[in-house]
Amino acid sequence: MNMSQQRSVSIDHERPISSEKDETRKSLSSSLSSEHEEVVTRTKVNEEFSRAKTAQEFLKRIMKPSLYTVFRVRRRRRRSTDNTDNDSSSGYYLSIERILEHGRRLFESLSERQRVSFFNEDAREFAKHLERIVKIDLWMDEGIELGDVQNASSAQCAECYMVTIAIEEEDYDERGGIGMVVLRTHALLTPLPNVVPPPRLREENKVEEEIELYAILQGEPREHPHKKHTNWVIKRESLEIQRQLWNEREEENENKNCQKTTTTISFKRKKFVECVLCKHDEEEDDYLLYEGLTTNVFILKTDPTDAERVILQTAPNEDVLLGVARGCVLHACDDLALQISLSHPRWSERASWIALFTTNSITTCKPFKGVVNAITKELVRFPEKSSIDVDEIMRSIDEKTSHLMSES
Repeated sequence: MNMSQQRSVSIDHERPISSEKDETRKSLSSSLSSEHEEVVTRTKVNEEFSRAKTAQEFLKRIMKPSLYTVFRVRRRRRRSTDNTDNDSSSGYYLSIERILEHGRRLFESLSERQRVSFFNEDAREFAKHLERIVKIDLWMDEGIELGDVQNASSAQCAECYMVTIAIEEEDYDERGGIGMVVLRTHALLTPLPNVVPPPRLREENKVEEEIELYAILQGEPREHPHKKHTNWVIKRESLEIQRQLWNEREEENENKNCQKTTTTISFKRKKFVECVLCKHDEEEDDYLLYEGLTTNVFILKTDPTDAERVILQTAPNEDVLLGVARGCVLHACDDLALQISLSHPRWSERASWIALFTTNSITTCKPFKGVVNAITKELVRFPEKSSIDVDEIMRSIDEKTSHLMSES
């Protein structure tokens, strides 16, 4: 199947219920109509959502408040035993990264009516529901198998996709006097590029431009950090606009420098790709780092009692999204015997920082060259040379995390 284009589907599940007022699991279970026990399912291809340029735009097009999750799916060709190409569905399989963790987090955010009526309060059943959406509704191939990618030698690497699944919070409807528990799901399959563009050469000014990734410290922490919600997609737009203004100023500065040169030069430009949410500690006049707009944030810093010892620091569990990739990073660092501190990094301690990186389920580990405090206008640029081999530490964390993420 050719999946070079985005595809979006909307799926409605309905189950009759005798009363909207039932609240406990016991009363809810007994209120399910024995006369109309069968769940009614309707699926349609959603052309409007398919035209969304990004997953963010897709989420914004959903009119009703919704919970969502994002994960990565890989389509791999099996190695043929007879050295022939096999283009049938049996020659490929899909691997969905960490589907149980993604499913569990979204499942816990659903209403009790939805959890009981459609999944019998079983998070594993919900994870299977997500798998069916990927295989049947998005991929349109019920016969394709699901597998894992832990043994890379058993399969050839193929395409990588991002799946965004949103479930509307509204869980009740009424048809002809009959109450319905509803589960309205919207899903988007997006092909992911696997080519990193080379540095851009601006021939008119003989300037080779190298992009350096930076983060900006700005924005207050989310009110409900443990949920991914479309309300946040809309609310964070103002921070994304401010981030873009920083990028426009950087480009203006670059253009001024280009106009002054007649020889070929190498030019490094800051590109601000993430905002780090922070909270002002008024008592200490300090800034506490929380998480990114769509990522978890990690700091590598030196131990104040031993300059050769490295500590991984990230905000505590209760204050940020418990991202699947975040969990894999913590597991990886534990295996690598790195000291872990679940506490808020403080801006006042930035002199000890040697690296900042972010994670989510699509990009895994993304290192940054530096971070700017948008409030104080102070800048931290991480040292390129140090007695500590930061690149090697980052490589080890990234490799271990990527391996853990690839587990189904």
